Amino acid sequence: MKKIRGGFKLKIPFKLPSRKKTSEDFCREGYAYINLFRYDEAANSFKKALEIEPNNIEALKGRGLSLHMLKKYSEALEIFNKALEIDPDNDVLLYNRGSALCELGRYEEALKDLERALEIRENAGPWFGKAAILFNMKRYEEALECIEKALQLDPHYVHAKELQDQILKKLE
Repeated sequence: MKKIRGGFKLKIPFKLPSRKKTSEDFCREGYAYINLFRYDEAANSFKKALEIEPNNIEALKGRGLSLHMLKKYSEALEIFNKALEIDPDNDVLLYNRGSALCELGRYEEALKDLERALEIRENAGPWFGKAAILFNMKRYEEALECIEKALQLDPHYVHAKELQDQILKKLE
């Protein structure tokens, strides 16, 4: 028995056994690090998850995202490619790979990924991504159409509103 504050005694009959972390545990840890903007630690957690389960889609997605946030776009692209070999119809992975391709200046390939993501599930992210790419390609009218679609789907998308302002200035 151990005496604790207030004079009460606490009996600890046994010690909880420690268990080996699973791939899922490392993924949870990795996403927690992402939420804290600690991308190096997140990438490391996802790497550990992949050592246990090499084809874990969540671990691949998280590692790729972490590397992307660290501006390691080529490494992120490799991870997204591997993940898409396993799950070719994953719209989030297509969006993420498109983002990495965009950062590498491979705009046409990025556009194809974003269009494919939109075929699978329409949401604001890929429309925003397409608008950003088209803006970088100086295709402002097309960019405006895409950003308007993004804002229809998510009227509170702050980055989309900012890009819309930039596009409208170029069209003046």
